[in-house]
Amino acid sequence: MTSRTLAATAAAFHAFYDLNHFAYRDYAGALLPTDEAHILVTHVFTLLATDWPRVIGRPNPAAFAWALFTHHIALRTGTPRTPAQDAALLYDTLHHSINTIATLTGTEPTLVGTLITATRR
Repeated sequence: MTSRTLAATAAAFHAFYDLNHFAYRDYAGALLPTDEAHILVTHVFTLLATDWPRVIGRPNPAAFAWALFTHHIALRTGTPRTPAQDAALLYDTLHHSINTIATLTGTEPTLVGTLITATRR
């Protein structure tokens, strides 16, 4: 990689981090004790940074990052969550908009709305 490519890759990671870090932290904090949530979010972002060129080479980097994050949440809580449960937690409890949830999880906004509706039946 050239120094320009490395700088662009680092900038892309920092932009992703800035966009998502607080939402990841809030989500983890809703399911885990505060200290454990902080450690888990730091760990996941470290994993993503370490392999960032391959992460952004995937068809949907946000979905990949969210899947990695929720996998680690499931390991810590002992209970995997469904996409509908994730959407409901993000929307109803953490008060994120449907568009923010879509961006965060790498999901289409219409699907996010459908998932939220499904939890209310």
